[in-house]
Amino acid sequence: MLREVVEQCTERLGADDPDTLVAAGNLGVALAWLGRFDDALPLLSHVLAARERVLGDEHVDTLTARDALAVTYRLAGQVAAAVGLHAHVVEQRIRVLGPAHPHTLTSRCGLALARIAAGSAGAAANVLSAALVDAEEVPGPPTLATVVLRANLGRCLLQLERPGSAQPLLARALADCTALLGANHPDSVTLRGELARIGGSLDPGASF
Repeated sequence: MLREVVEQCTERLGADDPDTLVAAGNLGVALAWLGRFDDALPLLSHVLAARERVLGDEHVDTLTARDALAVTYRLAGQVAAAVGLHAHVVEQRIRVLGPAHPHTLTSRCGLALARIAAGSAGAAANVLSAALVDAEEVPGPPTLATVVLRANLGRCLLQLERPGSAQPLLARALADCTALLGANHPDSVTLRGELARIGGSLDPGASF
């Protein structure tokens, strides 16, 4: 269906029309999640180049395309390319959107995951710690972004053999995830299991 949409948009709107590029980007992401990286990477690279040409290097849609390509590099195991592109996107999104914008936080988390894949858990922990500080400065209740950042920071600290520091982060992530998504949501279940394995509190209503 996505291929058909891309073909119809290209025929009726043109290859460089923003809507055509959205459709092509969606197809590229779908191919990436199917593990078809030989198809996904060229397509997502084409979408990024077209958006750079049509919209400009720092248009929000261009940054979305660049982030999608960075994620795909990481999923494909091309770690060095993923780290470099994620770092570039983070720098641009901080400048264009601000450090605590949801899209910026997503990119910062993506950079951390790429650094973990590169074997640099310490560098990843630094990225996540800084992002979490910025995210928590935004007024309001916890969000899914803070849950993801805190959970991944806890996992980094476990890799660094710092379970005492990881435990309260995972416990707080579990409490917030339970409040936002429910105790039986897969993310809550995963966090509960991770916390149990290091002997942490399983009380999602605990205060920290």
